[in-house]
Amino acid sequence: MDLAPFIGAVICVTTLVLAFKGKKAIETAPEEYDLDNFEADCASEVTIQLDEVETDDGTEDMLTPQLTESYLTLENYVGQTRNVEYLLNHVRKSKATDKPLPHIVLWGSGGLGKSTLLKAAADHMGGRFFELVPANLKTSKELFGVFFRKECPTCHHYNPYSTNRCLECRESISIYFTPRCSLKNKDIVFFEECHGLREDIEEAMYSLMQDGYMMVRYNGIDQKVTFPNITIAGATTQLGQLKKPFRDRFKLQLKLEHYTQDEMKQIIKMYAESRGLTIDESGLEILARISHGVPRVAKNRLGDAETLSNDITIDEIQTVMRLLRLDENGLDDTHHKGMRHILARMKVSKNGGAGSASIASSLGVPKIVWEELFEPALLYQDMIFMGSRGRRLTSKALEVYYATEKSEVK
Repeated sequence: MDLAPFIGAVICVTTLVLAFKGKKAIETAPEEYDLDNFEADCASEVTIQLDEVETDDGTEDMLTPQLTESYLTLENYVGQTRNVEYLLNHVRKSKATDKPLPHIVLWGSGGLGKSTLLKAAADHMGGRFFELVPANLKTSKELFGVFFRKECPTCHHYNPYSTNRCLECRESISIYFTPRCSLKNKDIVFFEECHGLREDIEEAMYSLMQDGYMMVRYNGIDQKVTFPNITIAGATTQLGQLKKPFRDRFKLQLKLEHYTQDEMKQIIKMYAESRGLTIDESGLEILARISHGVPRVAKNRLGDAETLSNDITIDEIQTVMRLLRLDENGLDDTHHKGMRHILARMKVSKNGGAGSASIASSLGVPKIVWEELFEPALLYQDMIFMGSRGRRLTSKALEVYYATEKSEVK
């Protein structure tokens, strides 16, 4: 059977379909593209100014602003005195010059209020606060897709950036699109645990943080997309893991410290009042002590006590401590196992100690779990210190917990 006529007919039909689609795409193309020189435009860089794009169209934002606790402002922020004063000076300067807050990274142990402090700064600036989790972002295109939507040239419906067809009218929007930005001037985009950002996303943010734009390659066209005047903020427990070019673009770099006992009492009291709870002085004293200078721990323990009563006393706090197997310093079984391992190493060699990997191995947990979840409490309570040969117990730890074995330490 001769298939030549059949193949010729298929080729003719395919050609007609492609020609019809090409014509339709040209007819529906936005006016800002010069269709006569479209091939030349494809080979060059296309710049899109987002300040000219209407954002108040009634569609739902792709980003959800995070709200600041109503009782908390930079002026009444408890603790972190020098950091708050430093940040407040920059906020006032930015407001006076009508510029965004410089890019900022906060680092320190978990639960110290990094995002809380930045939310208060965003509220003071009059902007919104958006929080992104690096683990949810796989590519720089996905990051761009969080900030933008594509407008269909036919029905003007806004679509997710990753789609090539309009979800409303099903027309192709693979070549021509007008981006809509979900951000506005003075907004703060916050990356929790920013050391977890993938390398290509970090690199894509270099130009955004330095010059306010991102380069996006779409259908063979390099598009230079200009952002509103926003602030990129990050929080990390491991500042050293940020690559130097990325870290250097954060003009403000602040280390958050653990809170004092008095500061913890003020924080707990303010938080309890905001939730309609009361707590007596003795319960407040114990709760502040067992929280290890970390507001997040205090709020969690307060929430535990709230399940027992809205009028919290020392009885409710002690019940929570019994259920969680916490001692009078807020240390649990894992803390004590770690200290016993350190004590065993100190008995073996003079001036010897235990490394974090050795301690974690004895507990059956990853090294990072020991360093980030358990060790900070022991350091705060002055139970251990870091020597040249590893962690060693302090005299306080030996007297409180291991007085009978103190003579065996070399």
